[in-house]
Amino acid sequence: YEADTPMAVAFKHITDPVPQILVSNPNLPDGVDDVIQLAMAKDKEERFATAGDLVDALRDVAAGQKVMHEQATVKGGLSKTAVKGKGAPPKTVKAGGKVVAEAPAQKGFNIWLVIIPVILIGVIGGGIFLFSSINRPVETETPVATSAPATATSEVVPQVTETSSVAVVEPPTVTVAPATDTPVAAPKLPVLGGVDKIAFVANKEIYLMNVDGKDLKQLTFDGATKSDLQWLNDGKTILFISGKTAKYYNISTDTVDTLSTFPSEASVDAFQVSHDNKQVMIALSQEIYVVPFDIPLLKTITNRNQLNKIKGACIVDHTPKTPAVSRVRDARWSVDDKLVAWLFKGNDSASPNFLAEQVSIFDITACKPELITQKDNFPGIRFTPAGYQTREMPDFDWDGIDQFVFNTARRNNGWGEMYIYNWRTHKGVQQLPVGGCCYRDGRFSPDGTYLLFTFQDLALGPEAKTALYYVPVGELGAGAKFSPIQLPEGFFKDPKEGSQAALRLAQP
Repeated sequence: YEADTPMAVAFKHITDPVPQILVSNPNLPDGVDDVIQLAMAKDKEERFATAGDLVDALRDVAAGQKVMHEQATVKGGLSKTAVKGKGAPPKTVKAGGKVVAEAPAQKGFNIWLVIIPVILIGVIGGGIFLFSSINRPVETETPVATSAPATATSEVVPQVTETSSVAVVEPPTVTVAPATDTPVAAPKLPVLGGVDKIAFVANKEIYLMNVDGKDLKQLTFDGATKSDLQWLNDGKTILFISGKTAKYYNISTDTVDTLSTFPSEASVDAFQVSHDNKQVMIALSQEIYVVPFDIPLLKTITNRNQLNKIKGACIVDHTPKTPAVSRVRDARWSVDDKLVAWLFKGNDSASPNFLAEQVSIFDITACKPELITQKDNFPGIRFTPAGYQTREMPDFDWDGIDQFVFNTARRNNGWGEMYIYNWRTHKGVQQLPVGGCCYRDGRFSPDGTYLLFTFQDLALGPEAKTALYYVPVGELGAGAKFSPIQLPEGFFKDPKEGSQAALRLAQP
């Protein structure tokens, strides 16, 4: 099992299917994978009952026979495993009034008896340090049960005696407490970086999955372009933009509804709600409006004139020679909702004769264009990112405190080099977590400790596939090897499409 963290590996030990050995070595006989799958079954009742059964199954593989597995009950109440495909099952005889299993006859040496145990030791051994029992759950996931587990109150260790070459086993005596109807808690979702669910765009539809890639579900089916995904703090609602309309999806009711639509505008570029869900920044035809976030009221809004009349609205109109003249294409709030960051196109600070996409941080609490205070601007005179020759910045995100992530444009309509910029220190550092170009749509986790991004390997040219990664920010640049979130093969169809992901704060 491979994952970015030990905890993620632990989840895979419990939830993921046993890796297929034939993927690593397709030259092995087909039956080898069947043997390993049985030997490492999650449910111990589905595994080989004895080492002898395992040996017999390996012999069958060497002989080219198909391995089949089922439970059989022998006289005396003992359960053993029968492995079919090699003729009759092991015989049972009576010895001293007790049921015993006849020792299998010696068979010729086979090289598989050396190779397969080595494989099994390597595969199984990796999990020993994680679990004292193969079925022991990890802290962030609780297995579902229909009733409280039975509790053993006393147990007698089985006594084993020798009769010639045949072992006689007496069954243990166990007293079991009666089961109760104690309610069982719902399974806990895995949590990384304070996130338990990820919503993202693929093939023009919104999908939802756990942070480890499990429980993948398609939410929309209309085939319309979607962008600017965002979770509301109720943990149930996903906002997004489709054309000139702001919509929302409710995961509890599995329904999509329209929040606001602006048919007369050239574009709806941003619809970002503050962390306290009290305000929303709306970019219409690249002009910015900050109004109270009132869903019933916003459902009645269809044009900018109506926005201007909303009580409590902060209209940041494009007053000449003020920062408000910026043509805003995307926006983010600080964690305390006192500052805003705008991605806009304006005169390049380093080369004023050129227009460039850039990010500025503003204090707009005065709610007057002439009083807007610019706190910082980048890249500008701070640094020159690789791939910024076109002066395009297709996407950005803010952890709401110190750090921004953004990418330049090099290929496929918005994929390029990825940078993390600290606006307190004015330092920008290129990030290459899984190789060279190209990246896009970086998103910080709510606590800023993890980063989600999409990647295409430029070296593969048109054969490059889109992959999603979720990695610890603290390990960037440290040489750590990261694995993508496991999604179906060929899941992303359009290489020019961005994931536009939104990360949900873990729900209690």
